[in-house]
Amino acid sequence: MTTEAADVLLEHGLIRTGWPGLPITDALAISHGRILAYGNAARSLRGPKTIQLDLRGGLALPGFTDAHIHLLSYGITLDEVNLTDVADYAEVERRLQERIALTSPGTWIHGSGWNQDLWNGIQPSCHLLDRLSPVHPIALTRKDGHSLWVNSLALAKADIQRETPDPAGGHIERSDDGSPTGILAETAMDRVTRLLPADDSDRFYQAVLRAMQRASAAGITGIHDFEGPDARAAFTRAREHDTLTLRVHMMIDLPTWRAGWPPAHHPRNDDMLQTGHLKIFADGALGSRTAAMFEPYNGTPTNRGIVVTPREELQTLITAAAHQQIPCAIHAIGDYANHFVLDTFAATQSTWAPQALHPRIEHVQLLHPDDLHRLAQLGITASMQPIHATSDMLIAERFWGQRCASGYPWRTLLDHGTSLAFGSDSPVETLDVLQGLYAAVTRRSPSGFSLAGWHPEQCLSIEEAVAAYTYGAAQAVNREHELGDLRPGKWADITILDRDILSAPPQALLETNVIATIVRGRTIYERS
Repeated sequence: MTTEAADVLLEHGLIRTGWPGLPITDALAISHGRILAYGNAARSLRGPKTIQLDLRGGLALPGFTDAHIHLLSYGITLDEVNLTDVADYAEVERRLQERIALTSPGTWIHGSGWNQDLWNGIQPSCHLLDRLSPVHPIALTRKDGHSLWVNSLALAKADIQRETPDPAGGHIERSDDGSPTGILAETAMDRVTRLLPADDSDRFYQAVLRAMQRASAAGITGIHDFEGPDARAAFTRAREHDTLTLRVHMMIDLPTWRAGWPPAHHPRNDDMLQTGHLKIFADGALGSRTAAMFEPYNGTPTNRGIVVTPREELQTLITAAAHQQIPCAIHAIGDYANHFVLDTFAATQSTWAPQALHPRIEHVQLLHPDDLHRLAQLGITASMQPIHATSDMLIAERFWGQRCASGYPWRTLLDHGTSLAFGSDSPVETLDVLQGLYAAVTRRSPSGFSLAGWHPEQCLSIEEAVAAYTYGAAQAVNREHELGDLRPGKWADITILDRDILSAPPQALLETNVIATIVRGRTIYERS
């Protein structure tokens, strides 16, 4: 039995370890950043230098991990025109006019978060933006990140005209006379985004620092980040300056991988910053009507979405990555996209399964009923975002209709034995884990819409939902041996809440506060 004094002692509250060996305790000792002991054994390790952390009657849980996030992008949006969840189009115009008034003519105006489904029938077009300013190129990213809304000056700068063809994997929306409307989907966005002013590394670094502060205040101790080399450089800089306050599992973006992996001077993995899965897009998104479907979207008989990466190319990529011991994380939202991704993983199973590479499908929003058992059968993690269901339910019903019966199917997937890892997809949605948990256990929006819950048969228990943000997230990146619960020897990554959410009614999730966030035994955030 150890006689080592604890560095930190947590007591005066409830500790739910997430470990079946000792699910509940009332004290926990930490040494050298790891869990040391529980209960009376933990209290006996109190020494003269032990930091005593009073839980104030609250609840300590394994630290929340956001298993799908774009943290640099979230940090950048804090400086942009923020149109997230703006339901009044007049407010959209007001926010843009406010920024235009402060911006020199000819300078780009960039914003994000718009959602035309909230605007009572008003559809975005270049003409609406032209009324606000013909002398500022304007580019606004939709909340799902799969469409760009631009004005005529931006179209001109990108040389997008009536005769400009759709690029592979993208779409230029056109009016009846063939002229561009100002909406660019998927790869068509690249013609504009490559013209936007280049950000410098200092701005990216500061954006990541701001975003990490927000994440820590939300009780998040780790993330799986789906961004490119700019984010990787910012996280690396934070690690080098000892300002990296959460664990980061960086995905590899496809352009970086194609340029030659690993790149020169690529940092080694350590317990705080690791590089893992290769991220590949199979299709688009529901909000932009670009998720790839078996049957057309309701009301648009010619639109089945967009296949961004065809099956043959996807099979080549998965196989090549497996030869480099790199697992793949495939973005798939529509039922057809998920189907051919599952087919492709099955066809390539002999290349990745013997290496235990832990493949993932990101989002898994709509499955064909015949595919509901296949993720478990193949050993593929379902990386899902509960809050998408409650955010998307109105447009899902409108454009998918009866197909929604197998949409966002957390309960069915879990019952089949699928491993679930939950995240937010921020800045597409809020990074508030408590709101994500509420969506998972109620399938209701915080505003109360659909009081019975949208397809409530797919709800999870609060224990199951918490596990998907903790142990399931660790399992998705092959780190369940050191993260995901609070058993002895594991890293002391802990989220502390002001109440026991596992015994409270679901509504209490929306009233719960994060008291403190601990990473490696160090208090990163503490509520005053």
